[in-house]
Amino acid sequence: MIRFKKSKKILAAILTAGMLLAGNGVPICAAEPVSVAQTEEQLNYLVVGSPVVCTPGSQFVLADVGDGTEKLSDAVLTYVNVETGTSYEVTADTVDEGSLLFNMEFDDTQPSGEYEVTTIEVVADGEKRIVRMVDTGIEAKFGINTDVDSEADAYVVDEQAEQDAEEACGEDGITVLDAEGQEMTFDSLTEALQEADDSVADSGIATQSTANPNLVVVLDPGHGGSDPGACKYGLREADLTLKIAQYCKSKLEEYSHVEVYMTRTADTDNNPANRVAYAKTFNPDVFVSIHINAVGGQHGGAEVYYPNGNYIPGIGTEGKELAEVIQQKLVALGLYNRGIKIRNTEDGSQYPDGSPSDYLGVIKRSKEAGFPAVLIEHAFIDNSGDVYNFLAREDKVKEMGYADATAIAEYYGLSKNGNYGSKATIADTIRTAYDGGTSEALTPIMTTPTTSVDRMVSYYKSNATFPTYYQEHDTEIKASSNPLQTFCQIFYDEAVAEGVDPGVVFAQAMKETGFLRFGGDVKIEQYNFCGLGATGGGAAGQAFGSVRLGVRAQVQHLKAYASPEDLKNAVVDPRFQYVTRGCATFVEYLGIQENPWGKGWATASNYGYSIVNDYMYKFCTVKKTSSTANSFLNVAYSTHVQSYGWQADKFNGMTSGTTGLGKRLEAIKIKVSGAYDLGVTYQTHVQTFGWGDWVADGDLSGTTGQSKRLEAIRIKLTGNDADKFDVYYRVHAQTFGWLGWAKNGETAGTSGFAKRLEAIQIYVVPKGMTPSTGTSAVSYVQYGRSASKSDQPGLINYATHVQTYGNQQFVSDGSFSGTYGEAKRLEAIRIQVNNEALGVDGGVTYHTHVQKLGWQPWVSDGVVSGTTGQAKRLEAIEIKLTGELAEKYDVYYRVHAQTFGWLNWAKNGQTAGTVGYAKRLEGIQIVLVPKGGKAPSATPLNDGRACIIK
Repeated sequence: MIRFKKSKKILAAILTAGMLLAGNGVPICAAEPVSVAQTEEQLNYLVVGSPVVCTPGSQFVLADVGDGTEKLSDAVLTYVNVETGTSYEVTADTVDEGSLLFNMEFDDTQPSGEYEVTTIEVVADGEKRIVRMVDTGIEAKFGINTDVDSEADAYVVDEQAEQDAEEACGEDGITVLDAEGQEMTFDSLTEALQEADDSVADSGIATQSTANPNLVVVLDPGHGGSDPGACKYGLREADLTLKIAQYCKSKLEEYSHVEVYMTRTADTDNNPANRVAYAKTFNPDVFVSIHINAVGGQHGGAEVYYPNGNYIPGIGTEGKELAEVIQQKLVALGLYNRGIKIRNTEDGSQYPDGSPSDYLGVIKRSKEAGFPAVLIEHAFIDNSGDVYNFLAREDKVKEMGYADATAIAEYYGLSKNGNYGSKATIADTIRTAYDGGTSEALTPIMTTPTTSVDRMVSYYKSNATFPTYYQEHDTEIKASSNPLQTFCQIFYDEAVAEGVDPGVVFAQAMKETGFLRFGGDVKIEQYNFCGLGATGGGAAGQAFGSVRLGVRAQVQHLKAYASPEDLKNAVVDPRFQYVTRGCATFVEYLGIQENPWGKGWATASNYGYSIVNDYMYKFCTVKKTSSTANSFLNVAYSTHVQSYGWQADKFNGMTSGTTGLGKRLEAIKIKVSGAYDLGVTYQTHVQTFGWGDWVADGDLSGTTGQSKRLEAIRIKLTGNDADKFDVYYRVHAQTFGWLGWAKNGETAGTSGFAKRLEAIQIYVVPKGMTPSTGTSAVSYVQYGRSASKSDQPGLINYATHVQTYGNQQFVSDGSFSGTYGEAKRLEAIRIQVNNEALGVDGGVTYHTHVQKLGWQPWVSDGVVSGTTGQAKRLEAIEIKLTGELAEKYDVYYRVHAQTFGWLNWAKNGQTAGTVGYAKRLEGIQIVLVPKGGKAPSATPLNDGRACIIK
């Protein structure tokens, strides 16, 4: 949320409470044809002054339209009484570049009720243009003597509106207060509103300030209300999709750690833009749109649409993988297999990076909002076979809904026993790397018993003598002929009653109490076996009235950490309410430092691992789990995040910052610790200021209190043991999403795009180990330039000649060369290998297909292929290795082609690009892979083709 503090001209009149609504930044497509003299106009922002006007009173609407180049001379806003349908018009009082201010006065004769802005007509460069609000997905409503339900993206407020308005007169610039009360001054209204967009437009109001450990699924039953969808044989698509979604939801909710929401729960209207906007409020992991097909289905059957690989490739990859699982489940029911598909734009629309967008609105809008969407066409409503065998049968409709749910659960690793973990975290990646590549089996808290009462008794006897205190003071144990047996039986019974493994409970109690010796802040008479409320510094913590109540409190807390399920017994400890439910499904995650979400029971390093490795494995049927990721080496980092300030330390590959909330990183602190002589040094690229000085070992890099975004970062290790380790890091950048891994001083981030960093992951590994998630390519993207992972030569190096910009610097090993979203053609390329680094002889040969000139002769080892000074585009390329190098390596390459975006990887002389389409190449990546090794992760686009031939 931002607040306009002072302004000039039209802003001086609007410093009252208002709602800032962000437009989509693209021309609005009209719902119906318009005349030549009334074309569509672009809406950027809309500010409604007050949610409610009490008569007599005034209202204003501020709109920002156009791309900033048009000359506006007039504007008329139309609003309508929602109940009566009566329309009203108001002419703009002020037209300032693209900003329009409409003032309205209402007296007691104005009918009370709900009003909504419907259109804005402007005269731009002498031509009449129109914005239709229905096409923007924005409901710009206000009430007259009536409360309305209107969802704003943010609020423009100022408690001293009149005073500030007076002070603003004649003053240059616009000063804005952000959510932290920090002042930012801008030269124009457009810049000020851009800051609002920077804060909220990416994701709307943040519904969560911390990561949600649950999988969040939004189901979208297609059509509804006045839109029945396809109809045939007495069936309506809208009815069927709602049923399938309801069955899917009920099945999904049988699993643990999942939240399911629906865009409609009845036969109601809801346009696609609103559906995605609604989904966005839940910060979802996936959006699933449910439909029934019609027309052209000779064999009937199911098909699933998923996002293309443009703009945010990771979303396309995730969508494709999920689509494959869903399709498999539906085909298994007996539906004809129509496959999984991409549908690209058919009208030339683009994503913010200039790449072709998806055609389907819910998929496109979801990608722009930062989450994947799939659209499932379950069967054909006009195919008699599908109708008879599936759609007209309630049991089959139910099976389709269950199939969708099962596929989602399978892909995202949901289970019904409290576990949720196949969405691998970077923390898991680190542990895997330190285990030498073997997958680590974590220890669930909610599970069947891994021990018995007799084992617990034997284990205790081997470590200590049972204290007489309980025999003298606890009624239940005092009455027992075998005190230790009864003591252990209480642990067993209380744990099993809540579904918690008694081995976990007993092991934790032994660790916390020193086998009932206590000796710390907590005393034996408190019956507190796990340190509840003991925060150090003499704080003794909670006290309970008996052994059973103390054990019950511990069990209930463990269940709270491991599961969202309700308790069987009444809550014993009032601190129970403070636990984030379901944030630690595994014992190992009870340690905050090892928990993927930075939550947990204790701050001590390896707390959960110690429970398993030092206690449980000795008397339970569990194996030791590796804790080497933190036992000898630790990297800790904290980021200063817009609105939220400094975040708690994250460790070893955890995410610091936010994703999907539109919040910038402003500063960072990094330090390493452990048994080795290691330090860390780092520098950041800051908005306006550029690269800062290198700082080290926990010092601040960046700024606070100045509302400046971090745009890029470099990190290096120092110390006598620096040559034994690599530091890896990757960043989540606005628009681009997660970039590839950088290491050892390479640049991660962007420059020239004015894009904020939003999150970062860092870990340190023994020399030679590499990340097993993400990609090693494109860690750094420069506007109008190629992307470079470092200034040092790699194994294979290449440089392109780009329209307007000329020769680019060499980049290497999968980095991007060319431009993003600028419609600039590649005109020539040079490629060479680093034989010294490779340790083998041989070279590289290549040739290009040039506009009008066709295929050029093969050239080798750094010689230019293509043309310069002739304005000819490259359209395709083939690359091969030579000599000994060809025997030991494969060369992979892929291109970004006009209209088609990224194509798939080609290798060893195959054609990459297009033939017969007259389309320019705009970018290229090249990488060497050891012979027979896996290809770089492919973008799921154009059916996997590296070359498209007309």
